[in-house]
Amino acid sequence: LDFQNKYGACLLATGKTGEALKVYTYILAENPDYTVANTNLGFIYMQEGNSTMAYNYLRRALELDPDSEQALINIAVWYHNEHLPDKAKSSLQHLLKKHPDNARAKAMLIDLQTT
Repeated sequence: LDFQNKYGACLLATGKTGEALKVYTYILAENPDYTVANTNLGFIYMQEGNSTMAYNYLRRALELDPDSEQALINIAVWYHNEHLPDKAKSSLQHLLKKHPDNARAKAMLIDLQTT
């Protein structure tokens, strides 16, 4: 599954979202508790505009690993897109408590505080 996960990441990086979706769906069929696959499916669904599916996968990823950097970034973006700035800020603050050097989270938090 780790190889499949890396393959899915390569597919995403090269814009082959549909193929990546199939890979991550396969991973979760084999192991529903694979945090990164849940995170990446949440990201894909968010990119496709499927807010409900995105949220469900991102929440599952955070249930499995509440401190996952990428899942916390993605859920913060999801909250921002859904016009829930307080929840976005809370997710970013949680991330920065666990990963204080995350530059992206710092920048996003500053951006949220100025809007």
